[in-house]
Amino acid sequence: MSYTRGPIYTWTDSEERLHVWVAGEPDGYAESSWGYGYAEQGQPVNGVTLPPDLLDELVAMRWAEMTDEEHEAASQRAIEKWHGNGGCAALACRSGRASSSSTSASARSSSAR
Repeated sequence: MSYTRGPIYTWTDSEERLHVWVAGEPDGYAESSWGYGYAEQGQPVNGVTLPPDLLDELVAMRWAEMTDEEHEAASQRAIEKWHGNGGCAALACRSGRASSSSTSASARSSSAR
């Protein structure tokens, strides 16, 4: 995968890691309490700032490159790894699967009535 448009360059390397390079001003993530905590542990901190429309476009292009089997596998991994996240609940709902967080939220809602 490789996409280049203006100041944005995304690509995958031989280890299939996604690289997102964005020209512009840094957003201070390295100096944040989150970044500082990792730096104290000797771990490098990296990050970029992407406009939401750009992220949507990159995701749409990557999704178009994937097979149905890859869509299913990626969706399942996301639901298993990211439960409790709003995007995960939306993915579980859209794919006809209830994530554990949406199931328990539904149960809490029913019991509150």
